[in-house]
Amino acid sequence: MASSEITSEISLNSEQVKVSPIFTIHHLLLVVLNPLLQYVTTIAQPSDQGSKADLQLCNPSKLRSSQLTDRTFRLYLLDHMSQETTRVIEELSEVELETALKEVFPEYRPLLPSRALPQVRTPLRSHSLNSIHDDPDSTPRQRKIYTPRPIPAIPGFTISSILSVSQLEELADMVVEEQSRKEEKRRRRRIRDGTATQKDLQYRSQSSTMTSESQSSVKSQSGWRLSSDEKRARKERLVKWVIRGLSEEGVLVQIRMKADEKISTSQSRTKRYIEAYLPLPEPLLLPLLIPHLSAEIHHRSKIYIPRSDPRYGHGILLEEVLKRLRGCGEDGRWERVGEYCVEDALHYGEGKGLKRVGRGWVIA
Repeated sequence: MASSEITSEISLNSEQVKVSPIFTIHHLLLVVLNPLLQYVTTIAQPSDQGSKADLQLCNPSKLRSSQLTDRTFRLYLLDHMSQETTRVIEELSEVELETALKEVFPEYRPLLPSRALPQVRTPLRSHSLNSIHDDPDSTPRQRKIYTPRPIPAIPGFTISSILSVSQLEELADMVVEEQSRKEEKRRRRRIRDGTATQKDLQYRSQSSTMTSESQSSVKSQSGWRLSSDEKRARKERLVKWVIRGLSEEGVLVQIRMKADEKISTSQSRTKRYIEAYLPLPEPLLLPLLIPHLSAEIHHRSKIYIPRSDPRYGHGILLEEVLKRLRGCGEDGRWERVGEYCVEDALHYGEGKGLKRVGRGWVIA
């Protein structure tokens, strides 16, 4: 059964949570397999415009200490990245989206339709402020100056941009503090039980240098607290760890993004580009799958498919689309793309240019 046809209720922790009819497989996996369901306060219903429902996560300040883990941060981070990317894509026209995708994914330049943005005519330098057809005795009028339309872009996410989001920065701060507090408790337990490591003994040696009992007491009670530099380093390490995990699962892809224009031109050329990451929500992935569907349809039209072939009587199968996508480009960015991400995008495309035929899809 397609994910768009799922309508059920899930009972967990004595709570009934309704699953929207347009809940994607990705969201369903997060709900069923992730104990973080207790963080979800509501599941928004589709609006009149037909936008899909999204998980509404509670404010990080309302989370319990047991919930302050890297898995929690992962869920909040992926939710933020997907929503922001979808919002940007929905603001672009079809032609603008194609231009932006070619800019972000150079390997798609020969695959996507070659339709550029309409060229805006700019006034020639030799023209005066008067129209050449105006009466020379008339009052001069300033010509309207046209400025080139900026190239549309789909911004990627970097570690610094992620930590600049107040909600994510607050949650990362809480997670690293909780981790530090737990580390301190484990350290004390090992020292007490006589199973301390060399690092634990070094810490105890540093603590013993305190001259008074009161100072030692303060140190033991606040030993888990981190300095601002330590906290920043741990937060960056947390983001890197989560991004790596999401990338290995095929939920994120790495891109090259132009660095801030404020970067000095005296720096090396490689510094003008930075590594960033993009999630794969359905509105982003669907137009990237169309060229692969079209290529596979063209390939099938040139071969004979016997009745015994699993492809007979079906549209382009998920496995065929996935194989073409993972082999796209030379940098290997698509090699680990998640199968369920592609399936969600294909289901999302039904009625938006795709048609379901048997177990596969064709371009309507």
